[in-house]
Amino acid sequence: MKMKKLSAFALSLFTAASILGGYGAYASDMGDLSGDGNSSSEDALMILQHTVGMIDLTDEQKAAADIDGNGSIDSNDALQILQYTVGLKKSLYEKFSGSHTGFFGDDRSPSYSDKNLNVTSFSVDFTEIDGKNVTGIIYMSNSFMKNAAYDFSAVIENSVMTVNVNKLLNDTYKVVIDMNFYFDNNEIKGEILKATIAGESYSFPTVYFD
Repeated sequence: MKMKKLSAFALSLFTAASILGGYGAYASDMGDLSGDGNSSSEDALMILQHTVGMIDLTDEQKAAADIDGNGSIDSNDALQILQYTVGLKKSLYEKFSGSHTGFFGDDRSPSYSDKNLNVTSFSVDFTEIDGKNVTGIIYMSNSFMKNAAYDFSAVIENSVMTVNVNKLLNDTYKVVIDMNFYFDNNEIKGEILKATIAGESYSFPTVYFD
């Protein structure tokens, strides 16, 4: 019943898109095209207006509008915003969800070596996304350890997920990783801001995730 009401609401918004004028707003958070700090029916309406050619969205707004992460902006993205506003969706960042394998460098090389640290695998599992709150696990194998797992909790701000891992594996072996996850052209990228393992600092390039 709720889905029928939402579909009817979406249809009414679609009709309104041919009547109402456009917006020149700046968006930063997922689903917030109007830039007011919230995701609402106004943002869904802007998507529908864009799909019928009533308004042009900025690149920032287009990134905020592609809720399902399929590379196109359509009525399904507007519907997902409406579902979120009435509580049928827990988050508009669900395209982060799932397990992703990391690759280093532009050539997507599956290994990376710096100061004798040979990283053979790097992956992330976003286990739960509720609103802007995320929990997950980072997995890494290198010359010191195999299949090490580091759980984390993070908050998404301005469509960027900032993750901090600070884990003491034993009396002397401590791992610190500060990392940002974000979408670029519908591809997850991970920027490692800081990586310290057993007191040694390492420099990593951008990590791409499938």
